[in-house]
Amino acid sequence: MTLEKTISHPGTILKEYVGKGKQFSSMTALAKHVGVSSSTISRFVNGEKRMSPGFAKKIEATMGISTQTWKDAEKAYAGAITPEKVYTRLQMKREWFNRTEHKRI
Repeated sequence: MTLEKTISHPGTILKEYVGKGKQFSSMTALAKHVGVSSSTISRFVNGEKRMSPGFAKKIEATMGISTQTWKDAEKAYAGAITPEKVYTRLQMKREWFNRTEHKRI
């Protein structure tokens, strides 16, 4: 199996956690849980907004994906660090997330 190492906007990470059978049933549910507006989540997921430090802390508290991982993802997207480093961290987080039990919100 080949692993894809293309780096997209970090908002695509959140898309993986929203939808039928996922941790959050909708972007609105995610926004409510995180404590931001639906439009903030939408702009971030659609690549129109960057991850601020405050937003990263709220996502970390909600989803367990560290603020440092979000910073690295933003830097990789901007070309400041290697995609491999961010990809490896995200893979580790996804593996951890998939191994843990989550309550559907």
